[in-house]
Amino acid sequence: METYTHRRRWMGIDLANASVCLRMLIILAVLAACLPPQPCQAASYPFQFYYGAQIDLHGQYPETAIDLAGDLKLDWISIEFDWAQHASTAESAPSLDELSATLQHARDRELRVLIALSHPPAWALTENGPDPAATSRLAAAIAKLQPGLELAIELFPAANTVEGWHAAPDPTAYLNVFMQTSQALQATGLPVQVITSLSPLSTNSNAADIRDVDFLHSLYQIDTASILSTIGLRYPVLSGNPLDTPEQGAVPVLRHYETLRAVMLQHDRPGNQIWITGFSWPCPDQPSAPTSAQGQAEWLTQALELFKAQLFIGAAFFIQINPAESTLCTGNIPSLMIVNKENVSQVSLHPAYQALMNLTHATSIWSLESQPPLPPATGSENQGHLKNLPVHKVQKIR
Repeated sequence: METYTHRRRWMGIDLANASVCLRMLIILAVLAACLPPQPCQAASYPFQFYYGAQIDLHGQYPETAIDLAGDLKLDWISIEFDWAQHASTAESAPSLDELSATLQHARDRELRVLIALSHPPAWALTENGPDPAATSRLAAAIAKLQPGLELAIELFPAANTVEGWHAAPDPTAYLNVFMQTSQALQATGLPVQVITSLSPLSTNSNAADIRDVDFLHSLYQIDTASILSTIGLRYPVLSGNPLDTPEQGAVPVLRHYETLRAVMLQHDRPGNQIWITGFSWPCPDQPSAPTSAQGQAEWLTQALELFKAQLFIGAAFFIQINPAESTLCTGNIPSLMIVNKENVSQVSLHPAYQALMNLTHATSIWSLESQPPLPPATGSENQGHLKNLPVHKVQKIR
């Protein structure tokens, strides 16, 4: 089992970490018992784990969500860029002003940004999927918006599905787009990383969809130059508890990432990373879904601790901070901000906000620096953190 329990952003002894460390030891013990032993792999691993969360630019209060991400001291935020919505014709340049302002705001809050490039317009599609030349031009244009910002591009989330690729999924076509986009970004002289994006199949999958493990296997077979280094994994829905073992069920569990890791090792790619580019607690109709807000916060804490314990997982993005335009969970929007439907000026912070803050502000038992004081997570004193809202009262949800 490839784990490393001491990856921390600060170093220092803090008794508040005792419960976190205990949970980590329990997680490791369970994993060691569940998984078969694997041979040692010689590889150079990144010893940095990044916390991230998604922000819906078309949801409620996106600017406030960026401020909350900054207050949480997240490493990254994720933003979906709907290509078709911003570039209706091939003749007109894509509308990037809104995105540029958002990236500037993120830069001001010292946040890195992952752009999830999705929904190519009809004019940018070929019979094999998104046009490589058009895609690479757009990626380069986005990279130049804020040159001083650390940026990454998630290339078409769920590219192994018809919904994500907007054509029959094709590993060869996808790798071609990946290569041309990477080359275009290199030509800008800006250090922008390109990340592949796969998703486990769900119950309503298209017959032409390809299982993420099979798609990755094909990618590695044709990637003779070994240009793939970071594989994005985005969960559309989840079921079960974070520690449940991966099985061939209708709805994937959190540890589904182990099946992708097995493909990496099979193709002698032990140094490749997995980025969890989107995940949230299970919807209420899924087995073992947490039934209370506090239960959801505990699920999130356990999931992030599990991710962080894996040497090969470099980042994890929670979906999401602000309420979205739409959600896969009927009647339930998994977000850290809870907006009163009857009075949108009343906003509450989900207990998961404090749970996430406890992780991002935590110190390590190896730290040589003291932990900075935590900003208030909830209550009327938190109105300053929600300065872009006409908020009269911010309360804690239990």
